Amino acid sequence: MAALDMNVDLGSIVALCVAVTGGLGCVFTVRSNVKVLSAVVTQIDKRNDERFTLVDDRNEERFNRVDARLEDYGREMKQLSDIMIKLTEAKGAQAMTDQRILQEGARVDDLNKRIDAIASTLRELIMERRQARAAG
Repeated sequence: MAALDMNVDLGSIVALCVAVTGGLGCVFTVRSNVKVLSAVVTQIDKRNDERFTLVDDRNEERFNRVDARLEDYGREMKQLSDIMIKLTEAKGAQAMTDQRILQEGARVDDLNKRIDAIASTLRELIMERRQARAAG
C-alpha cells in the first residue's frame, strides 16, 4: 500500500489557497446571481401585478355583465323546466282522457251491435207479421 505523504511544501499550500479562493469566488458569484435574479423576479412580479390590476379593473364590468347573463339564463332554464313539467302533466291528463274516450267508444260500439241485433230482430218480426197478414 502506498504510504500517505505528510510533507507540506509550497506547491501544496498554493494549491490549497487556489482551491479555497476558487470556492469562495464561486460562492460569492452564486450569491450575487441569486440576488440579481431575485431583484429581476420582484420587478417582473410588480409589473405583472400592475398589468393584472389594470386588466381586472377593465374586466370587472365585463364579468359583472356575464354574471348577470348567467343569472338570466338560469331563470330562463328554470321557467323552461317548469313549462316542460306542465306539458308533461298535460300529456298525462290527455292520455287519461284518450283512454276514457276509447273506453266510451268501445261501449258505443257494443251498444251499436246490440241495437243492430235488436233492429234485425224487429225487421224479422215485422217481415213475419206482414207475411202472416198477407197469407191470412
